[in-house]
Amino acid sequence: MAKVIVDPVTRIEGHLGVTLETKDITTKTGTWTIVDKAYCHTNLFRGFEIILKGRDPRDAYFITPRICGVCHAVHGEASMQALDHAYGVTPPPAAVLIRNIMFAAFYCYDHMIHTYLLVGPELGILAKHPPMLPPVLGKEGVVKLGLGSSYAACVEMQRIANEVVALWGGKAPFPVCEYPGGVTVKPTLDRIAGTIARMSKVWHFAAKTMYNDILTLREQSAHIGEVVSSLLDIDFRGLEDLGPAYPYKLSYGLFPDHENYDDWVALQNGEPGRRKSAVIHAGAWDGDFKDFDLSKIKEYVKYSKYDDSCTGLHPSEGKTIPKKDKSGAYAWAKAPRYDDKPYEVGPFARMVNTFGLDWTFEAT
Repeated sequence: MAKVIVDPVTRIEGHLGVTLETKDITTKTGTWTIVDKAYCHTNLFRGFEIILKGRDPRDAYFITPRICGVCHAVHGEASMQALDHAYGVTPPPAAVLIRNIMFAAFYCYDHMIHTYLLVGPELGILAKHPPMLPPVLGKEGVVKLGLGSSYAACVEMQRIANEVVALWGGKAPFPVCEYPGGVTVKPTLDRIAGTIARMSKVWHFAAKTMYNDILTLREQSAHIGEVVSSLLDIDFRGLEDLGPAYPYKLSYGLFPDHENYDDWVALQNGEPGRRKSAVIHAGAWDGDFKDFDLSKIKEYVKYSKYDDSCTGLHPSEGKTIPKKDKSGAYAWAKAPRYDDKPYEVGPFARMVNTFGLDWTFEAT
């Protein structure tokens, strides 16, 4: 058995390391080294819960986005919704729309860079699809060979999406336009026109270039599965077998209905629900579609570098007591669980809880 350590993993902010324990297996095609065990370890203590203690609650909107320079807006938006709830204020419909517009632009940017800059190069190699590779030969390689054409276009499109965030939020990253109960920016004609012009370009890129690249990956998936299955003598169907872990899918919901904000707030008041008036619904899918219940979330620290008194608590009652030399602990991240089970979150979980198990997408 050998140990392989990748630390840091550089396609995030650098706080993640991965330790792999490998073993050799012998198949009809030879002897191969495969991963036997894997450990993901967050190496940096952040302590944002401690930083926020004793401060004006409104500071949370400005401090928590610094958790990440890539996914900054989600932390700010979550903080602002918590502040709305804490102060007992409801943003007017126009403010909800402005928040949604700004967050939608961020959402597009975030998905584009994930697809192309973070995981795209490896997928492009596996699928032998040059547009998803980095444009290492510069503009000439993009024009003459198509090498990195989608990658290069993504760099431009994410900039345009971030311009929309800045139009409404004042700047990107880390917008500053929200306040408990509303926003501090007006929906002027120039902002509206600028948003439409920019987001039409983003939509064209997503619906054409991005969609076609993903179709190419899907078409090559079976071939990738055949190659891996043949080499390792295992049953590997293709890309659909790369990554799935847990059968449970969790969604908090996204983009509340500006004319039915009470449906959004109900969950924060402790009422289980699906937030079905929102664009993206909430839900906890475990084979059946169930209401999302905030009270079922707990955080555990068995393998985390925190005192054991921090384990099994709801986030609203959470503790952050560092214990860096804790025996058996290898990460600074807590392990959240829903109903004491690990749930997958993210795009696929949101799609399942919103559209069910039978849905299609057609670019127009």
